[in-house]
Amino acid sequence: MIEELPQQIADAAESVRALSQEISAMQRQSARVEANAEIEISYDALNIGVARIFTINKTIDDLFIGEGAGNFTTSGGGGNTGIGRNALAAVTTAVLNTVFGADAGQAITTETANTLIGHKAGNAVTADANTMVGQRTGEVATTAQNNTLIGYQAGITLSTGDSNVIVGASAGGVTTGSNNIVLGASVSAQSATAYRDWE
Repeated sequence: MIEELPQQIADAAESVRALSQEISAMQRQSARVEANAEIEISYDALNIGVARIFTINKTIDDLFIGEGAGNFTTSGGGGNTGIGRNALAAVTTAVLNTVFGADAGQAITTETANTLIGHKAGNAVTADANTMVGQRTGEVATTAQNNTLIGYQAGITLSTGDSNVIVGASAGGVTTGSNNIVLGASVSAQSATAYRDWE
């Protein structure tokens, strides 16, 4: 399944690019359609009722898709992609974060280079350079940085530990420990504060 992710992400990115080109072609014209909810389409956004579903910030190359995704006052370096309800909901001057999944990366404001894929992946992350793939991976991690977590609920207890590699469903057992390698489903480090433990 992990092997298929790059192609799935590439396909999704291509679809988003095509949609972006179609919206740009509207040349800032807006259309409103009255149905059960008011729908507004403009050159850079799609609103349904009070929910903004799609936002492109061309100035800083940000792209957000999903109700509550992204922060409409973003500035700074940009290059962020947030797809899913509330993905990157608090982003301000963050740079080069890629987030796919409902409620993933919600706490990111100014952080850089996080890749979070899965429902609630890296939900509380406020640090840089984490890769978290899988539902609820690193869900409570806050200032943890440079971590690689792969698998359903991998590293779910990690809070502030750095530079850990945790691979496997429910693998981890680390909270504040750093520089650990934990491989295998449900495998845990020797302690929550372990340093350079290999399991």
